[in-house]
Amino acid sequence: MVDNQSHSQINPNQQTNPSTADNPFSKTALGVVLVLIETLLTLLLRADASLRQAAYPLVQDNTVLCIRSYVPHVTFYATFTVNGVLLDSELQPNQQVDVTINGFTWEVAQAIFTQKVSAVEKLQFRGDMTKVAQIKEFFLKIGVMAVVQELIAKFTGKKQDKTEEKPKKSVTEYQQKIEEQKQQLNALTVKNAEVQTALAEVKSQNKILKIAVGVLLVVVACLMVVVV
Repeated sequence: MVDNQSHSQINPNQQTNPSTADNPFSKTALGVVLVLIETLLTLLLRADASLRQAAYPLVQDNTVLCIRSYVPHVTFYATFTVNGVLLDSELQPNQQVDVTINGFTWEVAQAIFTQKVSAVEKLQFRGDMTKVAQIKEFFLKIGVMAVVQELIAKFTGKKQDKTEEKPKKSVTEYQQKIEEQKQQLNALTVKNAEVQTALAEVKSQNKILKIAVGVLLVVVACLMVVVV
């Protein structure tokens, strides 16, 4: 019943923006804002799989959403298509509104950008209950701030990974240097052992030589005594 009422209120000949109908500048400004929001939604849909999943049932039915915000008073329409969410300040002649949302401008902005259930519930939804539930689910999945934080986290995470790679390389190089120093120390130890062995052999030979010289001197002395 509510859905029929919302459709009966929609008339292409009557759906005009009071704030923009007689003010070309306001209409232009609204057009620029809608283009920016439409571009942002397109980027988010490409980047966020859960958002695409939430938009899928709305896209299947080409759901048309009418948003009426107050202070300032602005009315615009969102159409869910396979090419994204298309925003327009006027309803196309062949379209019918499936869900209508009423709320203050800041409430609409909070519902779209903050990903808070309380912000979404502040808005007034009119239309088929299933469609309303799907629209609310879509709003809760948009979460611009959450996506921005995720991108920042990914960016800073990559930086952290890069900074972590440097210590790993320095530790590896340090370990290599330690290994090289160990090998050099082992080589010096072997050389030192060889030198010590050579010195021991020299000392031993010196002792033998001294003994031999001593014995020779004794023999010579004995021969001299015999001859005399």
